[in-house]
Amino acid sequence: VEFSYDGTTGPLFWHVLTNSSIICQKGFKQSPIDIKSTVALKKKIDPPCEVYVEDIHKVELFHNGNTIEVARSKEETGVEGEGNAFLPAQFNIGDETYKLLQFHFHTPSEHRIDKVHHDVEAHFVFESQNKNISVVAIFFNIGCGKDNAFLKPILNRKIPKPKERVKIYNIQLTKIFEAIEFIQNPFSYEGSLTTPPCTE
Repeated sequence: VEFSYDGTTGPLFWHVLTNSSIICQKGFKQSPIDIKSTVALKKKIDPPCEVYVEDIHKVELFHNGNTIEVARSKEETGVEGEGNAFLPAQFNIGDETYKLLQFHFHTPSEHRIDKVHHDVEAHFVFESQNKNISVVAIFFNIGCGKDNAFLKPILNRKIPKPKERVKIYNIQLTKIFEAIEFIQNPFSYEGSLTTPPCTE
């Protein structure tokens, strides 16, 4: 869906962009939300288990017109990929295995904690064999005193122009978990995609 964050394709008009995007206005489980740290969010989904993650050796950095996205190249058929669209990370929820399809960034963060935005929010989009979606959101703040090993190879690349793709190598996906506090107690809730068609 072609959309933007202002004008006639901005959030006020997302519900008319396609027949299915009416949920952007009429939905009851829309994301993002303001997370209240003092309130335990009801967990209708068990926390993920059997988490598996490896570092990434070759992907594309793509400017989709609204954000920077990292995903496997459609032409990638090397030893790591062999035509597989997924990146080397997955987890299980119940009987379903969710595999990492792509990740992208929002700045400032889309979600808030106690009404406060963080500088950057990364969205890791996982898909199951039944085409169900689970998005893992991770917050970053700029100027915390040291380089982030996960972000460094992405930030060191020239940011592509809209619709441009550039190769990127050796992203330390495993490093993203090393600096996260309270990883055993994440916030989780049932919501929606944060862009049109706002699927819940």
